[in-house]
Amino acid sequence: MRLRAVVSFGTLIVVGLTSCGGNGGATFSQNPPPPQSAEYLYGSHLADIVVTEKIDSTTGALGTGTSTPGTNGVGITANPAATFIYGTDGSTTAIDGFSIGSSGAISVLAGSPFLVHGSGGVNGIAIDSSGKFLYATSNNGTGIISGYSIDSSGALTAVPNSPFAAGATPLQIAVDPVGAFLYVSDAGGGMLAYSITSSSGTLTPISLGSVNGGSQGIAIRPDGKFLYAIDISSLVYAYSIAADGTLTAVSGSPFTVDVGSGTATRQVIVDPKGKFLYTYNTVGAPSTISAFAIDSTSGSITPVSGSPFNTSEVAYFAASLAIEPSGKFLYASCASGNCGILGFNIDATTGALSPILGSPFDSFVTIGTMAIVSIQ
Repeated sequence: MRLRAVVSFGTLIVVGLTSCGGNGGATFSQNPPPPQSAEYLYGSHLADIVVTEKIDSTTGALGTGTSTPGTNGVGITANPAATFIYGTDGSTTAIDGFSIGSSGAISVLAGSPFLVHGSGGVNGIAIDSSGKFLYATSNNGTGIISGYSIDSSGALTAVPNSPFAAGATPLQIAVDPVGAFLYVSDAGGGMLAYSITSSSGTLTPISLGSVNGGSQGIAIRPDGKFLYAIDISSLVYAYSIAADGTLTAVSGSPFTVDVGSGTATRQVIVDPKGKFLYTYNTVGAPSTISAFAIDSTSGSITPVSGSPFNTSEVAYFAASLAIEPSGKFLYASCASGNCGILGFNIDATTGALSPILGSPFDSFVTIGTMAIVSIQ
């Protein structure tokens, strides 16, 4: 049986009556506790493979990685059920698909790679919360989004009216937690928004008016109330999300990121509990990670004490961040043979980062983007 990490298990006590020597008595038997979930980190490697790492749930350390021929793109994502994983393939303008086994091992899906409209590679990739639809950004003179339905085998089939127009240079994609809205960062002009037809996966543009901040990474708070977007000028744009999917700037936005010795701020991520926000300030020597506490009412962000946190490494521009489902550990890819994947403990109270013992991990490969799944 495969269950997501968000499923909670209660203790079931069964009471049965027995008779012994004429005296009634009760015996109590308890079902054995459910098996512990196992977490796996998947990373796209620039030499056309996917790397699989098992996460130690106690320490956050990564095991010895295994590799599978696959994707060499800048995006990787798994479906909510943790049965399939997909990566962008820059060499073929396609999406590589894999099934995830109970041990975390992956195998190529029948029909993979799945071709994407456009040319010049695939940039962003995301799956909606129901696991029914996948979306990918690319270019064909102008920006486009290709939408796909995901069948029970993991195969991708274009949704009606796909591809959809998407500005000039669409990059990253974020889907809100209920799968109603899709947002895209556009390097040519800020933010784009769409409503998702739940029955078909078709996209309909939403007018955002004067919203134009955040042309690189984007992230949505798990409760769906706020969206955060960044650009390379070290700014975090914060927006509240209305019931119709439109965005309104949070008071104080944009917020300045103290990057320390980092330079280009490309990625933003929110922890699974919605308490903290992190940006990855790559290219600088050394690269840094900036941390912020999120105000759950207003959506504003405040720097965490000690931020920015020094990685002691130099990451390349397209390196990424990932947080495992419990929110205890943060990982930063480095895309260098010297540092592989960096691991950090997240202080549950303050959001501060401290290195995991043994970090960096898997220094023999060059990791780009990452996805983490939990398998029961």
